[in-house]
Amino acid sequence: MADDIERESPREKEIAPAPAGPSSHPILRGFAKFAVGCLLVLAGVWFGGFLLAYWTGKVNGFHTLSPPVSMRQDDVQLLFDLTGADPSGARILNQEIFDSLLELVRSAGDTIVLDMFLVDAVGPDAPPPARKTMQELVGALVRKKKEAPDTWVLVITDPINTAYRLDRCPESLRPLVEAGGRVILTDLDQVGDSNLLYSPFYRAIAPLAERIPFLGRHGVTAEVNGIRRSVTPLQILRLLNFKANHRKTAVIKDRDGKWHALVSSANPHEVGSASSNAAVRLTGGPSAALFANELEIARSSLLRRPEGCFGADGPTQVLREIETRLERDDRSTPERPESPRDAAVAQLCTEGAIGEKLDWMLDGAGAGDRVDILMFYLADPGVLRRIRGAAARGARVRLLLDPNRRAFGRGRHGIPNRPAAAGLVRWAGRRGRDLQVRWFVTQEEQAHFKLIHIYNPDLGRDQILCGSANFTRRNLRDENLEADVFLDKARAAGKKCTEVFDKLWENTGDMVYSSEFERFAPKGARKWLGRVALAWGNLTGACTY
Repeated sequence: MADDIERESPREKEIAPAPAGPSSHPILRGFAKFAVGCLLVLAGVWFGGFLLAYWTGKVNGFHTLSPPVSMRQDDVQLLFDLTGADPSGARILNQEIFDSLLELVRSAGDTIVLDMFLVDAVGPDAPPPARKTMQELVGALVRKKKEAPDTWVLVITDPINTAYRLDRCPESLRPLVEAGGRVILTDLDQVGDSNLLYSPFYRAIAPLAERIPFLGRHGVTAEVNGIRRSVTPLQILRLLNFKANHRKTAVIKDRDGKWHALVSSANPHEVGSASSNAAVRLTGGPSAALFANELEIARSSLLRRPEGCFGADGPTQVLREIETRLERDDRSTPERPESPRDAAVAQLCTEGAIGEKLDWMLDGAGAGDRVDILMFYLADPGVLRRIRGAAARGARVRLLLDPNRRAFGRGRHGIPNRPAAAGLVRWAGRRGRDLQVRWFVTQEEQAHFKLIHIYNPDLGRDQILCGSANFTRRNLRDENLEADVFLDKARAAGKKCTEVFDKLWENTGDMVYSSEFERFAPKGARKWLGRVALAWGNLTGACTY
């Protein structure tokens, strides 16, 4: 009887509570709740910062496509800086862009506006540059101010030149400020975010971080271009956004009242003075539209962050000067008549409008067209897809790419160009399409081009897109400040582009510019790691391209 009482029924065994395990320990349960709470807080901060990015708005002058303007063929010039090696391996430079910029400064009348991403000169501990471009440019601007004190000189640049210290002036531009020039650091908070993993957190915490004195005063010492600088936590917070005013433009009004513009891939910073680049120089056309666009960028930045370098004058005086020129300055250039059949057509494209124009160009390419691309960074998935589409429709596609061995004086691992190019070559081999890739042979410099040329002599098609924008998401989809010029019916410029591309492709004139695809083709584990890194960068924006 006792045995019957003490014996448990099968049902009782099923519902008996399990013995306490490690997961039910009070400390572990508390830790789990704490971890979940932290994740919820982080998600809330991220989402709040994500919303702030859209509430902030965009810089005025952002995402611009000017009306097409008919121009004389000789008012449109395509310029190149080309770096190659002779048979002995010695580096040979042939430069047109910077000389043209200096000539524009010398010919200016009462207005000079420059928008340049990198304006650093190298420090005393760095190797000597191929050319002291920044010192030459600042010297030319200072001489212009001394010869003609009424000339209004404005330089817009990126905060990277002060290591994101917004209350400082770029050291290389101090002589210009002392001579009466104006320098404005671009407010990047009004530019779209690309680093989706980090930027929303920055948006949420930056207003608080900027009010903590410690974060802006104490940091670590870092060396950039031979210059030692103290980098604070606040500067590092800004750096990790991975966005920039990446433009390289110049616009001037000459003594006869004509507007001239230079839209380029070339920075005046001295570390990159040996790099290969391309630029478009315009007389008239959309030059005046570029002038107004740059002043809107300067005005928007100054209204939000009144930091800059203004000499004895304050930001209010500079803002008044900008607004006066936006309202009153004559931005017309005397017309030079040209028959419509012979005229070139030019448009200014900025930010996402560049991507839209590029998509349109590639979508229209097909049988009988030749598509030539000179590019420093190629990564945007939509562009890669459209390049394949053009080849599938019968276009002959040639890409000359930088192997991405160096950037900002540091070694790289071929990202993004090598995996992107490998994917294109692999696709073309499977489909039997005419799509070829070659690499620039670089030493310490870069093949820094950002140019595409689509032409078909039989149809009279001759289109060029050239400027500051790499073919990456950040550069083409409203996540950087960029400026390009689109040219149609560009007969003279198109002829020069073809001649230069063929010279680089074929290594003519006893010079070495490029090599076969196999030289830098990713192999083994690098091939798969490169594809993963390319996909990660395109998905998250947590990359420097």
